[in-house]
Amino acid sequence: MHFISFRKTSTQLNALTSCQRPQQSEGPSSQNLSEGGHHHIGHWNNHWQRSTTAMQRQNPDTFTAEDQGGNAVAHERPPSICRPCWDGVFSAQYGLFGKPLLRTGTEEPPRGGYSYKSKWEELQAQAISGCSWCQFILRVKTQDSESAASPFTIIVGIRPENGYLGSPKDTQVLCIFINGFPIFEGYLYADADDPAAEFITARSRIVDVGSVQALALAKHHLEDCIQTHDQCSPSVHPSPLLPTRVVDCTDPSHPRLMVTDGLRGSYVALSYVWGEAQPHSTTISKVNTYSDGISPEQLPQTILDAIHTTNALGLQYLWVDSLCIIQDSEEDKLHEIARMGQIYRNTYVTIIAASAPRVSAGFLEVRPTVPPADFPPDIDIPLICSFSSDIKGREQTRVGKVHISPISVYNDSDTYDHWWDYFPEMEPVHDRAWCMQEYAMSPRAFVFASHTVQFHCRTGGIQNVGGSYNDHPDRNNLLPESFFKQEVFAPLVPRSSSWKPVRHAWYDAVADYTRRSLTKSEDKLVAFGGIAEAFQRIFGCDYLAGHWRDTLLADLLWQKYADTDMKRPNVYRAPSWSWAAVDGSVMPGRFDGGARLGDSTAEVLRCEVTLNHPQLPFGEVTSGVLILRAPAVRLHPDQGQEELDLELIGAVYLDSKDDQDVHDVWAVPLHRNEAEIEGIIVTVEQKGTPGVDRIVKHRRVGYFDSRGIGGSSSWVDTVQVVDIVIV
Repeated sequence: MHFISFRKTSTQLNALTSCQRPQQSEGPSSQNLSEGGHHHIGHWNNHWQRSTTAMQRQNPDTFTAEDQGGNAVAHERPPSICRPCWDGVFSAQYGLFGKPLLRTGTEEPPRGGYSYKSKWEELQAQAISGCSWCQFILRVKTQDSESAASPFTIIVGIRPENGYLGSPKDTQVLCIFINGFPIFEGYLYADADDPAAEFITARSRIVDVGSVQALALAKHHLEDCIQTHDQCSPSVHPSPLLPTRVVDCTDPSHPRLMVTDGLRGSYVALSYVWGEAQPHSTTISKVNTYSDGISPEQLPQTILDAIHTTNALGLQYLWVDSLCIIQDSEEDKLHEIARMGQIYRNTYVTIIAASAPRVSAGFLEVRPTVPPADFPPDIDIPLICSFSSDIKGREQTRVGKVHISPISVYNDSDTYDHWWDYFPEMEPVHDRAWCMQEYAMSPRAFVFASHTVQFHCRTGGIQNVGGSYNDHPDRNNLLPESFFKQEVFAPLVPRSSSWKPVRHAWYDAVADYTRRSLTKSEDKLVAFGGIAEAFQRIFGCDYLAGHWRDTLLADLLWQKYADTDMKRPNVYRAPSWSWAAVDGSVMPGRFDGGARLGDSTAEVLRCEVTLNHPQLPFGEVTSGVLILRAPAVRLHPDQGQEELDLELIGAVYLDSKDDQDVHDVWAVPLHRNEAEIEGIIVTVEQKGTPGVDRIVKHRRVGYFDSRGIGGSSSWVDTVQVVDIVIV
């Protein structure tokens, strides 16, 4: 049996073939939930049993329940459900209020839920007649289940919350088994105004993300975080200093640029993809005009949407880079970029226009009710609901609508293969370098995603505003917790137990950042500067063009991913030993973090960089020099010299195809253990001139390691140790 992804087809449920009348279940035994089980189900199970103590079938097309007053309440069968299904699985509320499904092993049938008998030919007949439930069962059946002898047993029920399903908590997941084999899982949700909403935890996804209701719900998430989340960054007391300039959004139809002059207050920051020129940007000549007011007709849709959202959240000030930084003033740009980390760290909330590929696109448009291509359609089924007594003491019973959104479906495999309806990485902001630090440095954010609006914070993770189900509830907190604290902490001791997780967070940050793109190549280090500054508070050592002095030998062992190529920029951007010298995803060096044990084979004699702007210590550099004392092996020796057996070196990875024709190449081992060696590949960049400059300068062109080839690392002991200058 292979478990495959559910995929959306060009039609809805195809005309399937047949269906069988369900019979009264002789279902498998069930057991009571232990304390701490599914509280939501248990609560409504008791409520339902009180209100439906007697059931009758008055006619083939109705379901009759008796309320507490003894009154018979009849519910007409929806035309989309066949009579056998209505009398069976839907009269039993598909096990929603019964004992949850429990399964102790893959070889055992589940216990609990609701079970009934059926045959394939009857299922097919009822599906052709229009029963959506029978069509659904036929669609998700597996080859193994199809071969089951008739009559077979279908088990339907809710599996208990296991803590990893996502959010909101206690979301119900409907499971279907045929003869004990799982064939389907999907989470249930209901519209907020539907009778079923009182019994179903998750809500429908908000698609009109710019509506008054949606933004009011968003505001509630924000206020709840500020007031109740102890682990989230508290609002600064007194309120933080506002950035140099903000947009006053008091009247969204007449925004204006305001110079804050030391004013304190709460503000919103915007993170978005430029994607195109912004002729409306603030320049020296526009500052005074914009202080009087900015015509909305001049602004692109994303900024207009941000102004509207800021006002709807009850906040006055908005920070947008294109308006709040004077774009033709180098002095102002340097000043504001140096404060970028503080701007996003102190924001009350950041608005992230995740779905907008360009600034003119906006982010408040109505989302599609069904996600785009490759996502399966959700299924709607009725639910017979019982409510609290009315003023006359009677129970009220109505038919509501429940939606099922598939999580997974089996097909010819014993292993799960889930599909997910949303990946954050699909959004345009996840491809842009500047957007990474803007998100990472924000204590909380509203993310206007392709499918809905989400609230992100460090305590609650990722929640869909309005309570719809979210498959990815864990926020990727790249920055250490201390970054968001007002206290000053002493740097951590290198390689201590508390230092290692921070070091691994640095690896992840570099790996994530280097896969992203930049419009201006020279911003490679600048756009990462806020992240580096945050980590510097923890590491407490010099930052050297993407590396740290205390872990420099490990940092030098970055490498590209196999079967990829990285381009070198046309102009100088960083020393060759820095990952910032190339464009493309890199894997940071990891040996000092405990990933690979061993010893260093080199010593750092000197490492320095020259900053382009001293006020940006984590920004552009104009030069850098690294001097190592290390063994060095020539890979392409001159005529007559003994050639090293390349099997000892192992795999060599050039950083870029731009370097594939280099000559005079050397392997410089930096790290070893008993059987493996790794290091960098350098080539001669500039030979010294006799009598003038006798220093030979090299540049990095690649990485090597001997992992996987076996053998010993002892050969490095026979190699001459030299001083190597790398620029």
